[in-house]
Amino acid sequence: MKYFLTGLSLFFMAACASPSPAPPIESKVPEPTKDYSEANMTLCAAAGGNYQRAGMLGWYRCTLPYSDGGKVCSDSAHCEGKCLAGPDNGGDWTMEKGGARGACQANDNPFGCYSELINGRVGPALCVD
Repeated sequence: MKYFLTGLSLFFMAACASPSPAPPIESKVPEPTKDYSEANMTLCAAAGGNYQRAGMLGWYRCTLPYSDGGKVCSDSAHCEGKCLAGPDNGGDWTMEKGGARGACQANDNPFGCYSELINGRVGPALCVD
């Protein structure tokens, strides 16, 4: 009985072991870095992005544009990125039949202050830096 329980415990421990990690997928867009890199700038430009400093730390990152940036929206489901409210983001506060209108986020830069539109309603303001 003792061997049976030991074997059973080893079986269950082996079943809980995590599989070996998959090899990383090579990204065509460089990771953000503290220092400028000519190679990263070239990779970013080839992907259609803009290699620039961003955020409070000022690290270099590849900022990629969204194809629908600036399109009128009332919910983030209508955009590649977020649907942003307010005149600073190309939208306005006008209430229409479906609620407030906004504009689709221009690029994937996560930094700055904005309010997201969800189902025609302006969500809370958020500042990311």
